Amino acid sequence: MLLAAPYSGATLFSVILDRHSRIACGGEIFPFSRNSPAECSCGKRHIDCEYYREVAAHMLNDDKLSFNRDLFVHAPRYSRNPILQRILSAGWSYRKWHAFRRVALRAMPSIRRTEEEFVAAHASFVANCLQWKNAAMYVDGTKVFPRAELFARSDKFQMKTIHVIRDGRAFCNSYIKNQRLGPQGVAKAARV
Repeated sequence: MLLAAPYSGATLFSVILDRHSRIACGGEIFPFSRNSPAECSCGKRHIDCEYYREVAAHMLNDDKLSFNRDLFVHAPRYSRNPILQRILSAGWSYRKWHAFRRVALRAMPSIRRTEEEFVAAHASFVANCLQWKNAAMYVDGTKVFPRAELFARSDKFQMKTIHVIRDGRAFCNSYIKNQRLGPQGVAKAARV
């Protein structure tokens, strides 16, 4: 599992790791929004890509024309209520959120079921990726802390964490380029 800040070089690092014959790494493979277009690095939509139709077949909807947007994303969708969803899915690194989450898991069995279904689906995805590439290790390049924490609590994964830290100058340069800030954006990038 790669944990890194945006513009840290983790995507390039995951591409380099993926070149190893015994490592499978898809980078940031799942959309961050249920409404964002899902596109593979091959240029095709995930639904049209042979690789994704094979390794994520269990995440297809019954019509086989689209992926289940509650599973084919980087983190579980606990609730249709946006406020409750935000509370349950963000800020897990803080003690108060951990306490709230523990209470919610006990009080609302549907949340536990959602989490278990999500983890099982992604464990199958990882197993399928490893089989597809004949690899021994899968590197998740999603860089999402709640996802890493969710998988770390599961007995379905044996996790190691790679914490990527990038030189501050390179981060600022990447941030300015990706945010299209121009030279005047140096001060803003340095404050991020």
